[in-house]
Amino acid sequence: MYFYKSFLVGYTSFFDMLNLHFLDAFGNEIKEEISKADRFSRHFVLAGELIFHPRFNLRFGYNFLTRKELVLTDHPALVGFSFGGMLKVKNTEIAIARSIRNIAGGYTCFSVILDTRKILKKRKKVVIE
Repeated sequence: MYFYKSFLVGYTSFFDMLNLHFLDAFGNEIKEEISKADRFSRHFVLAGELIFHPRFNLRFGYNFLTRKELVLTDHPALVGFSFGGMLKVKNTEIAIARSIRNIAGGYTCFSVILDTRKILKKRKKVVIE
């Protein structure tokens, strides 16, 4: 990797560092030509959030690197995409997200977040005289 004023301007793939070579069915070496724009885009993840209400939103994203590394040429499907949502009810926030990793599936993340400051808050006693 090359550094210039603390910014990464070079790129070395993991396989180039290991000096691995891929062969086709006839034993010929396969070389993949990667454009500079493609190399540059692999460092980014695009993400967004649609806020319908402060207590409800939808989330989505796209990972360029995951798409390039895990996609099957026969079935590209939605590899690299992720989506999810969040619902907040009183002191509880419930969120679910799905990330598609390959044609076989992906992973789902489910989370429940509790606001313990509001739950454990000491209430003042009211004295009636």
